[in-house]
Amino acid sequence: MRIAIDIKALCLNRGGTAVYLRNLLIQLRKIDQINNYFPITPPGITWDEEIRSRNIVSKIMCRITELGWTRWGLPVFLNNQKIDLYHTSSMVVSAAISCALITTVLDLTPVLFSETHDWKWVWYFRQILNKNCATSTVIIVPSENTRADLFEFLKPPRPPIKVIPLGIDDRFFLPGEYVIKRIEKVKNRFGIARPYIFSVGTLEPRKNYDLLIDAFQDAHERELKDYNLVICGAAGWKYKPILSKMRKYHDSVIYTGSVDDEELRLLYRGAALFVYPSLYEGFGLPPLEAMASGCPVIASDTSSLKEMLQGSSVLFSPTNREHLKTAMIQVLQDDDMQKKLIKNGLNCAGKYRWENTAYETLQVYKSISRGGSRI
Repeated sequence: MRIAIDIKALCLNRGGTAVYLRNLLIQLRKIDQINNYFPITPPGITWDEEIRSRNIVSKIMCRITELGWTRWGLPVFLNNQKIDLYHTSSMVVSAAISCALITTVLDLTPVLFSETHDWKWVWYFRQILNKNCATSTVIIVPSENTRADLFEFLKPPRPPIKVIPLGIDDRFFLPGEYVIKRIEKVKNRFGIARPYIFSVGTLEPRKNYDLLIDAFQDAHERELKDYNLVICGAAGWKYKPILSKMRKYHDSVIYTGSVDDEELRLLYRGAALFVYPSLYEGFGLPPLEAMASGCPVIASDTSSLKEMLQGSSVLFSPTNREHLKTAMIQVLQDDDMQKKLIKNGLNCAGKYRWENTAYETLQVYKSISRGGSRI
């Protein structure tokens, strides 16, 4: 088969979607030498050399507007290249394409938590989600929770919805003894002088950092006065109030901004506890990355997080500040609980590997003939 994959989000480094696309292509490169892949990149943007191979050859979008590319450029490209299957996670696809279409939907936050997004994006997302899914041969989602949410949102007749979980980079599972000096170096770089509670995610309302900061400050006044809270992530929509609150408590709360992959792994390794207070996640990689790094985890008991983390973490209501405060104190003051969470967390994270994601995706590709699906 000749398979085109939209990698715009990877080229522009758009959060979890970029992580998904990069690891999917790396693993497809390892397991599939038969099909030919054509990652489609925006003009003027380079992408990871690690992904290129004999049967993975990038194609560059023509230099027209995104709307022009979607409506006219993409259908012509797919037809001229004799593409059998087009896989997208951007959900901006013309109804005029003639090949089979796979759409990956990683989460539905603009639909379910519209108040945490710009209204223009919410309106746009709802329109393109319905249109794109209606023309898809198969839809891929990362969790049963996302599948149920999408099933409720879409109008019948619905295309098949296939659950394919995401994975954890193998480098998070590496033994920790040899990285102690490097952990201290990265802590010094960010001014982390105390044991710390760690959290990762874009600074935006959906990540619920207000509640985490408030709960931590409550505990920091007495029980956790010897700890820092360290938050890592890029600035997102409506980030300024969150940043202002962190600056207000600059003696105890440290914001690192974005970090590179190596620094992120070291920060996970050095943390005493990882907390993920998000209001909604289609999958939620950070708590699993923390578990793979040997860090005990506290997370919201909502959406896919409850589905994935039940029994391997301490779950709390993401609207209950006192509940989170109590959970942080309890875990950090109970060595036996920490050991149990670390052991169960490693077992949980071990179930999610990118090679499995790629293998299951490849089976979907194989099941599709032009214009139809046998899933």
